[in-house]
Amino acid sequence: MKKEEIYVVIDSEEKRLRVIQILSDAREVIWSESSLLERYESSFDLMFNGNCWLTRSYKKNKTEITLDQLEQLLNPIKEVGMSLDALKLIAENWGFELIEKKREIKVGDFGKFWDNDNHYSYYFFLEKINESNMYKPKGFSDGWENFCHLTDEEKSRIQENW
Repeated sequence: MKKEEIYVVIDSEEKRLRVIQILSDAREVIWSESSLLERYESSFDLMFNGNCWLTRSYKKNKTEITLDQLEQLLNPIKEVGMSLDALKLIAENWGFELIEKKREIKVGDFGKFWDNDNHYSYYFFLEKINESNMYKPKGFSDGWENFCHLTDEEKSRIQENW
């Protein structure tokens, strides 16, 4: 089910506050003139118009869902972080050994390219690697020497600004 196919009935102040929290946690955009942002006065339907969440009464071809279902739709996977030491301990208890392996660069990877003077960096997909290990970002010419995968911090920064 997609966001554009659903709506949620907001019929209490508690639901209004909870849906604001759900949308904020999922970094969803709420239309600035939406009834959702005002104090609760009467029942309304919340739906996604392709750009942002807004209040409407037009619900043709849409499916009503609960707030719990909306939360699951917007945040389907919650990662559980575990330290490398904890993972190694679990592996050893099962009779395995974790080894650290450097991630290999391959065509199609998304990462950071930068010039030799480290003045500029660009985020692009890797389109080609030639025989002398020169890289080609998608849409640019050959001859880039510097490429690396993004760190978790860089990924989260890009996602926040996306």
